[in-house]
Formats: sequence, structure tokens, C-alpha cells
Amino acid sequence: YILIPLAEGVRDTWRTRYIIDNYLKAHHARFKSLATKISDLPRANDIDAWSLQLLAAGGEQLMVALKPMWQAAGMLTSLEERVEGYSDMIMTLLSEEK
Repeated sequence: YILIPLAEGVRDTWRTRYIIDNYLKAHHARFKSLATKISDLPRANDIDAWSLQLLAAGGEQLMVALKPMWQAAGMLTSLEERVEGYSDMIMTLLSEEK
């Protein structure tokens, strides 16, 4: 999922517009409903849905897309552990609890 937008998204072309119009906008509309639920968390109410989407998913997608590189660098042993740890970190950042 991430590799094609990563390669195509560096230029404003008809292919980039196609990805935006046919996938990104629909994905963001669905994500926005989740963001509304998350916005009840104390630190999240000032974060817009686009930023939250990039924070929650964008960074971790690079771990998935570039998995061989991260594994070779010794930074990724188990993708499942990585995803769970990342989601826990996001929720910790957004909550008031320490």
C-alpha cells in the first residue's frame, strides 16, 4: 500500500491525483470518524485528522515498506511487536496518563 504512493507522491502528476482522488480521500474520510473518537483524549483535541493520520499511520508504514532495511540495521525483529509498540506509544502520547 505504501510503496506506490511513496514513489508516485513525490511529483504532482496525473497518477498522484488518481491516488488522491480514488484512495487517499476515501481512506481519510473513514479515518476521520476514528479521529473523532480519539479526539476525546485530552491531548488529541487540538490535532486535526490529517495530522493524526500521519502521526498514527505514516511513520509506521515506512517500517512496513522498508522492512528489509530496518531488519538489516537491527532495528526491527518482529513486525507484529513493532506495530503493537508503536500503537501503544501513540496512545500514550495522546493520553494524560503517565
